[in-house]
Amino acid sequence: MTRGGRAASLAAALLLGLACTAAAATVTLQAGRLLAPLSGVPPVLYNATRDTAISTQYIDPWNNMNGITYFWGSTAPDFTYSLGDTNAYDPTEMFRTLLRFDEAHSYVPANAVVQSAELTVTFINYDSRPVLVQGCFMTRTWAYEGGPRFETVGWAFSGWDGSASVAWTEPGAWADCSPNVNISFVLPSNAEYGYVSQTIALDPASVQGWLPNNGAANYGLLFRAVNGSVSFVTSQWDKEFPALRRPALSIAFSSAPADAPAPTVYPVTLGTVSRTWWVDPSGDDELNSGHSDSPFKSPAKAVAEAWPGDKVYLRSGVYPGAFNIWRSHITLQSAPGHWAVVSSPMADPQEAVNVITLRPGADYGVVQNLEITGGFSYGIMFFTNWENYGSMEERVANGAGPNHWTIKNVRIHHTGSSGVKLSMRATNNTFSSCEIHDTGARLRTGGHGIEAVQAYDLIVRDCYLHDIPGAAVHLAGGTARALLERNYVARTNFGFNLGFATDYEYMDPIDNPALHESIDATVRNNILTSVSMAGVNIWASAGAVVAHNTIWQAQEDGQACILVNGHTHAYTPAGDVHTPSANITLWANLLVRSGSARAGPVFQIRSDGLDPATPLVMAHNVYFDQKGAGSVPTFQWGRGAMLEDERSGSIFVGNAASWAQHCASALAQPNCDANSLEADPLLDASFAPLGCSPARARAPSVLPTGVAAASDDFSGRPRPAGQRDAGAVQANAVGAAKALPPVPAAFAATAPYLGIGPGPVFDKQWPYDFWQTRACKDLYVDAESGTDSQSFNYESDYAPFQTIQAALVNINQCDRVLLKGGQEHAGGFGIFRPNVTITTDPAHLPARATVVCPATGDTPCIRTGEGLYGGAAALNLYDFDVVMGGATSGSCIHLNEGAGSGTSAYWAFYLAATGRAGPKVSYIKGLTLTNCGLHGIKLSTFIRDVVVEGVSIISPKAAGIEVRGGRDLTFRSNSIISPADTAIRLGGGVRNVLVDKNLIRDFGDRGILLGSDSTEVAYMDVDWARTQSPASWHDNINTTVRNNIVDGGAGAGIAFYSARDAVVVHNTFLGVAVTMQAGVLLNLSPKLLAPTQETAAPNTNITFQNNIVSLGGSDDARPMVEARIMQGSIISKQLAVNLSSSACPLGRHHLHHRRMLRGLPAAAGTTTTTAATTTTAAVVAPDASAGAARRQLAGLSFAEAYVNAPGEQGRNPDGSCPMFPADNAWHVDVSALPVHPNSDVIKSRIGGGNLHADFGGGTTIDSQRVLYGIPFITVDSSKGTPLVPVTVGPNGFPGESDTSTAGFPIPADAPVEGTYPNCPDASCGGDRHVLVVDNATCLLYETYRSIPPALSSTGSWQADIIARFNLSRNALGRPLGWTSSDAAGMAVLPGLVKWDEVVNKKVIDHAIRFTGPNSRKAFAPPATHFAPSGYTGSDAPYMGLRTRLKASYDCGPLKPAAQVFCVALKKYGAIFSDNGSPWFFTGEATANWDSVLSELYDIANIPSSAMEVVDSGCLCLNADCTVAECGGVQGVDPNALPVHPAVADVATLSFANNIYYAGAAAGRFVDRRVQPLGAGYNGGLAGWKAFVGGEAGSVEADPSVDGVTYKPSAGSPAVASVPRLAAAADDYSGAPRALVTDAGAVLSA
Repeated sequence: MTRGGRAASLAAALLLGLACTAAAATVTLQAGRLLAPLSGVPPVLYNATRDTAISTQYIDPWNNMNGITYFWGSTAPDFTYSLGDTNAYDPTEMFRTLLRFDEAHSYVPANAVVQSAELTVTFINYDSRPVLVQGCFMTRTWAYEGGPRFETVGWAFSGWDGSASVAWTEPGAWADCSPNVNISFVLPSNAEYGYVSQTIALDPASVQGWLPNNGAANYGLLFRAVNGSVSFVTSQWDKEFPALRRPALSIAFSSAPADAPAPTVYPVTLGTVSRTWWVDPSGDDELNSGHSDSPFKSPAKAVAEAWPGDKVYLRSGVYPGAFNIWRSHITLQSAPGHWAVVSSPMADPQEAVNVITLRPGADYGVVQNLEITGGFSYGIMFFTNWENYGSMEERVANGAGPNHWTIKNVRIHHTGSSGVKLSMRATNNTFSSCEIHDTGARLRTGGHGIEAVQAYDLIVRDCYLHDIPGAAVHLAGGTARALLERNYVARTNFGFNLGFATDYEYMDPIDNPALHESIDATVRNNILTSVSMAGVNIWASAGAVVAHNTIWQAQEDGQACILVNGHTHAYTPAGDVHTPSANITLWANLLVRSGSARAGPVFQIRSDGLDPATPLVMAHNVYFDQKGAGSVPTFQWGRGAMLEDERSGSIFVGNAASWAQHCASALAQPNCDANSLEADPLLDASFAPLGCSPARARAPSVLPTGVAAASDDFSGRPRPAGQRDAGAVQANAVGAAKALPPVPAAFAATAPYLGIGPGPVFDKQWPYDFWQTRACKDLYVDAESGTDSQSFNYESDYAPFQTIQAALVNINQCDRVLLKGGQEHAGGFGIFRPNVTITTDPAHLPARATVVCPATGDTPCIRTGEGLYGGAAALNLYDFDVVMGGATSGSCIHLNEGAGSGTSAYWAFYLAATGRAGPKVSYIKGLTLTNCGLHGIKLSTFIRDVVVEGVSIISPKAAGIEVRGGRDLTFRSNSIISPADTAIRLGGGVRNVLVDKNLIRDFGDRGILLGSDSTEVAYMDVDWARTQSPASWHDNINTTVRNNIVDGGAGAGIAFYSARDAVVVHNTFLGVAVTMQAGVLLNLSPKLLAPTQETAAPNTNITFQNNIVSLGGSDDARPMVEARIMQGSIISKQLAVNLSSSACPLGRHHLHHRRMLRGLPAAAGTTTTTAATTTTAAVVAPDASAGAARRQLAGLSFAEAYVNAPGEQGRNPDGSCPMFPADNAWHVDVSALPVHPNSDVIKSRIGGGNLHADFGGGTTIDSQRVLYGIPFITVDSSKGTPLVPVTVGPNGFPGESDTSTAGFPIPADAPVEGTYPNCPDASCGGDRHVLVVDNATCLLYETYRSIPPALSSTGSWQADIIARFNLSRNALGRPLGWTSSDAAGMAVLPGLVKWDEVVNKKVIDHAIRFTGPNSRKAFAPPATHFAPSGYTGSDAPYMGLRTRLKASYDCGPLKPAAQVFCVALKKYGAIFSDNGSPWFFTGEATANWDSVLSELYDIANIPSSAMEVVDSGCLCLNADCTVAECGGVQGVDPNALPVHPAVADVATLSFANNIYYAGAAAGRFVDRRVQPLGAGYNGGLAGWKAFVGGEAGSVEADPSVDGVTYKPSAGSPAVASVPRLAAAADDYSGAPRALVTDAGAVLSA
């Protein structure tokens, strides 16, 4: 029989009996194992396995035709025997092996009954072909030792009887086999490692026969290989893993006669059986055999040894993941009665990408009763070979993924990305009774529960998926025939994505030419609750059936409970291909929107989202908006359960009662929307319909297609044969209902493991042994006479190469690449091996080699990456130069994703296993890097243990040194000259950094930045951050900055952006903050921790002592020290499950509130109830006023008067458009309006300090100048400016955007605020406003978060909102409550300070737009929208608030440009328009300001104390302005945008003994906080000392530092003025410091 046949059943039955018998025991006999004999003596090493090879080798009369016999111990060093009756090299040679376990009777009692016996033997079969192996029980004795040579056991003889040889019945011994039992199995090949372990179920009765009479009849076994040749590993195997490889006999026995197995009916054929491999935290992968009493330590070892049919049992503990399963029919699980966790770190993108990876060909496996957590990407990865093939035809024909896996009772959580990824061609895989939660723990804003891309026949059943930043289940790429049933989904960003957006190369265009993302998916009997976006996304999907689901409080933040959309696939051979959804069925679902959800439809078809030529079946659904029912008879947008169709030929938005009419008249769909209604579904806390619920008996059992909709319910209970309840739960169903939440019972009592997963484990396979013994070599590179045409040589014996890249391809660890000095060598190369050195050949020095990259584009000149054996690690780059060309945009050196670190997981294993001390550090030393296309050196994500020393970086186009993440880095004695951006930026949560003795000159942004402007959490060491107590999302941790010289730069000399535990001592900052920021800047680095959760960690525990800070430039308004505040970008919101608490109304007329849609014609045998409706459809025409028609609320009289204000104005004399009529609110003279009674308090909520002109000048991004301010352009659509589409979304405010079917006159190159042309959002973030005036129509178009066509995925403009204003009219033309590109809902352009006004006209005739950090939930005209942020109390400013400059303020001393601004601020005032920095006034972005910058800077001399808030009338307190306040008081809005302080507690600042110098003016020290964040401060050093409770010994004085040597001159206040600090025992030059020493970096003497 074959493996898994009768023998397996017999063994399983016997073992089952063993488990029930107290007298049962098991002993495993294996050479070298410590066993206790029955005699009672202490345990001894078992050493009685006898194995002998008999052969026909050299068979000849001289050896009595007995051949050559191989006895125990005679085959060193391998200790293997050949096994083969067929020898391709010599057909006359045959080899067989005899195996006997002597002394078995010494370990099994004579009166015991053998219940089962399993023999595990290991073969070596490198051949690609399987081999048939046979065995038998011997019937006669054979001698192991004794007798004359060639006359004892061999091919001819079984032994020597003392006087003569005893012959076998026939030569070769096979005739002496017992006829009762035949052993036969096919031995698979293992071309990679050779080893194949097999377990054979032996006949218990035959083994029983070995025991009596002290084993007199223990004749053992004989093995032969029938059709090939393999090696048999003997009991003396002494290489790797001896216990694993040596033969092992496990005998299960019992002293109870009743436990005897049933008699075997002979003859019987036995084969191999599945083996159970045991894993225990205390086990050993090298010394143990994997048996229950000799377990492995890691599951990686067990699955590597397991063969098809085997099981791997893990005892309780936490085990390292990052392993692959390559073989089919493997079961991986916790051992019975145990609970195991398999975990990997999230911070190793090289060797811990996935926790478990299933490889193609590894089919029919099982993972069950297990917890899986961590991994850089996925918990379980179903890998594909799709990309192994070139053409699409080859991929479709040959592509494969793992198939027929069962994942059951598994908890998957806190994975880096999705919990599970099924990639192309993974087929017939099932997930049942799983809990998947908190996935995307590294990505934070992405990561699904289960993600399937072109997978087939996927089943997800009875799973609990929750707290997921993506979708619970994401089906894309043409995933077909998926079944999602009886799942519970809670607190996810999306519910189920049936389709989305997949790149063409991952799809099957041959079988799926329409490129549908999801095909024939069935979603039934699921409960989805507390979902941020769509409960079910039907996106470019065909044949989706969504039936009997309860979607309870989805779309909390946008989209719809069910959303139907299409997708345009780009870069196909046919160009862009748009794929709408098609053939959709929505049957008997409950769609419930919460009252707090963002306004929107419960069901929506997006533009081009559904093919109108295909059926749309919608029937028996119940829709409800918990905010209230829709209005009758007049539709009001935002009231009731709305349904929407955005397709151009069938535009509709209305309540449910009108949808059926739209289906019939506009869509001509006979089954849409039959017998559905808008009503409260009235559910109990288990989501079961109450007796009065309209969901009861709502739907027939069969779809119009004739297919049953759902035969059971959410709990798997059968539904009745007739009418069935809508929704997932059938009321009064027979059987137990699931508990909520439905945590699987297998692990409900076990808390999830929240620690950091252990690193991966490795075996001592190639190249381990080779590396141990090889000699390190030098590889030479000669660009002129070398050659790259050389084959790989293991010993690195090469002629000189021509290129560095060729040398690196052929290199081995510990080799050096020596570059010929005086030559230019081609760069653009990658390093992918550990322990590699690249340097100029020492024989050629001082002539240095130069690596040149004249045209490498965005590729770094030198880079690292993943590769064999853990990738690049322990590198040495020294003593050569790097020069890049002017057109390049890559860094000079880029170490990426851990590659290039001082060590890697594999390198650390290799060093430890071989007893080597190192190297464990990468060094970059003595290089000169010139004209780097991006950064000089970039260490990007998870780089650690690197020293950068003695490197000169000259004129990089971005930062000198850029670090994102990582740890244990040193930057010492480097010089960074003229970086276009920051000189040294250390962000991304980097830890343990030393910045010592560096020289920085002429930087374009900040000198040294501890932190970053914004680093996504995905690039941080999330494991470390989340396991701190409390969690720490700081951007820089534990950095020491000492003895550095920072000389001359645009911005701050030192900046802290969400830094923690920083020590900045004995540095000299000269001429810093020339044009912006402050000498010392404290700011924030915000982090999105979830799609709706943001944080920005305040700087804490900052030591700043013994430094010199001298400001540069002529602007004395820049602070010496500034701590800023930052407004958050999102409202942090935690989704919560709110179970239903409905109750049936009293009385019999409780159904009066239902509004039925048209009835479905009654089918035979069914009864359908219908009701009439008096509501009319609200179909919105596709014209320019469509947006306004969607909300018809006018508000109170004062607001209505503003919305409908009369008045128009013609063109200006020069033919240009007016900037609204002269009597518009923007042009009102406010100088006579009364002061607001709360003026001073409201001002304090805006902030203190002086006014700030947020325009004029600029910054540098990616080596390009970006102007401050907001640009605008004027076009003329009548003179050639084309009208183009603008895509609003996928985020933002499509429901509050103006529309135009003709398009918008926005040129492709229209300037975008805060960017250079086509600057990507990653580099140029912010508001990204675009302002365009069409002179043909005098319409103003403004967009927010604008992405130009060159950068968008659609090839057209993309924005979060587009707002249109008629500049000739006062009437608003947009509804109250709508936002615009400004938070206040107003136009931006009218409030900008424009260059022409200030310089040419010298008059500003309008109010000026400004921002502040706090705002309440209120607006006043001309604003139409509120955006509460920060502090939102009744004394906070509100959108539309007007301020003005006090009449008493003297504008005369100001410079001319500032005077124009000052005068306008008195007459027209300023309007609070957006959340932002305090008292920031906005102007036009133009380089023309450069000529008057010094005049503009004079605006900063106007104190905010000179401003006053004017009382402009009543406020609107809700979006429609149906509630107002005229002097009333409102409370704090808990849902306001947060405001984060750069310093939360000044007690965490340790500033002392610093020398500050601001030239002739006194230094200004600023804390921008306002209440309730803190008191704030804006003043001089003396007050600052009192405010922070520190700065002892700090003074304001000229430090008198030499501009060349940077030494303090004689008489300098820096000399001998400060105490020596433990953190800086020497100075910049390495000279030791005395106990009383000089401030700054360099000692005076």
